[in-house]
Amino acid sequence: MSFTLWNFCRRFKLLKILWLFLFIWPTHSISDLPIEIEKKIRSKGLKASYLGLVISKIQPDGKAIPLYSVNEDKLFIPASLVKIATLSALYHYYPSSYTFKTSFVSSASIQKGILKGNLVLKGGGDSSFTSESLWNVINNLTRSGIKEIQGSLLIDDSLYQQEKSFLNSSRSYHAPASASSLNWNSTAFYIRPGKTLNSPALVFADPENSYIEVINKVITRKKTRIQVQRRSSSLTKEIFEIKGQIDINTDEVVKYSNISQPPLWLGYNALAFLKQRGIQLVGPVKKGVCQRNCKTLAEWESRPLAFHSYNLMKYSSNFVARMLVSHLPLLKGEKQGDLRQGMKKLSSYLKQKEGIKNFRLEEPSGLSRKNRFTPKDLQKILISAQTKLYSPEMLFAYPLAKGKGTLNKRFTKLPSSSFVRAKTGSLYGVLGLAGWAGTNKKTDNYVFVFIFNGPAGKSPKAQDFFDEMIVSLLK
Repeated sequence: MSFTLWNFCRRFKLLKILWLFLFIWPTHSISDLPIEIEKKIRSKGLKASYLGLVISKIQPDGKAIPLYSVNEDKLFIPASLVKIATLSALYHYYPSSYTFKTSFVSSASIQKGILKGNLVLKGGGDSSFTSESLWNVINNLTRSGIKEIQGSLLIDDSLYQQEKSFLNSSRSYHAPASASSLNWNSTAFYIRPGKTLNSPALVFADPENSYIEVINKVITRKKTRIQVQRRSSSLTKEIFEIKGQIDINTDEVVKYSNISQPPLWLGYNALAFLKQRGIQLVGPVKKGVCQRNCKTLAEWESRPLAFHSYNLMKYSSNFVARMLVSHLPLLKGEKQGDLRQGMKKLSSYLKQKEGIKNFRLEEPSGLSRKNRFTPKDLQKILISAQTKLYSPEMLFAYPLAKGKGTLNKRFTKLPSSSFVRAKTGSLYGVLGLAGWAGTNKKTDNYVFVFIFNGPAGKSPKAQDFFDEMIVSLLK
């Protein structure tokens, strides 16, 4: 073969590679995909109608160049990808330094260590208020010198309109928003096997207090299958039945349930901590407010917005989404927080600031199957997020492959020079992945949105397909 012919063949091979690259990343519809990619989709048992896919390449100047799309203008159920829109709106409305305050107040006097009236625990809408926070604010209260409360412990939940949990569900991701909350308005049950087969298992509620009653029907066996069901709820307790079986060789299993009456849940936990600090309560725990001449006795201030957005996105917390959106009307001068009014502000932001018109937003966390977004519009929000003054805070909130959050078990074999920072989404028959992927080269960064709406049995295949698409980008 002559040198000239050899050069021709080399050039021809390069042309073939260029041709394949251009057609592997089409810009309009699935009909432009080469046979190789169509085979891969079919091998997963997927159809084009199930998929909404958009990939753009981010130029060094920040502009996004479209590379590939399928059904980019079609409305899909986004599941938790809706949190992309929620987070963007929250950072628009909230100052980054914004914090939430929880306080003990009273109009009663303190005489020789005795509070001559009611003690009121006033909720401030802190989505991060945990047992540790409660313990700290009670520690602050002890410095007031109170040893006895002659009245009641009132829990002031009036800052928000009351919201009920979904469909009477006891699942933790259905926890209702409330101005007075604790531990994401959920409780944990730790189950350990008994010492012998067929013996009762050991069940521990955490945190432990008199508001939670457990009916233990878990038996020690050779398999684990455990269910938690709320049996009843009253002004003094919630009763949960834990049933099923636990493998004798299992160390421990943890199950979670939401709390149907968050103010009382907070109140009884506060009562337990007060007792531990030697403060006696004479009256009952109940809902109520401080009417007038109220003096702050102790206060707890949350961390700023970035901490809440971290929990919202890294762990896809539905509770945090609903809490932060419920609080929005208060930022605009309203006297009470309200989820529905907060949702109107989210929609207004998307239309006026992001220029998105074709969407349906019924719920801010992604739980509602009535939510609808197009892949193109979700990508538009992601691209816009890169230009904000507060973008470092926003982007840090997204899960990172091989890091903490919902991507910690995905993309584990990525090269060290590559990254995937993305939001996940999942409902029955719905799967989503959207965010950024790239390498340490500024010219090899991408922004993408992948959505699957189809048969639930195909969701694992869709996830495999999404992950393979990202890996192929980063090779």
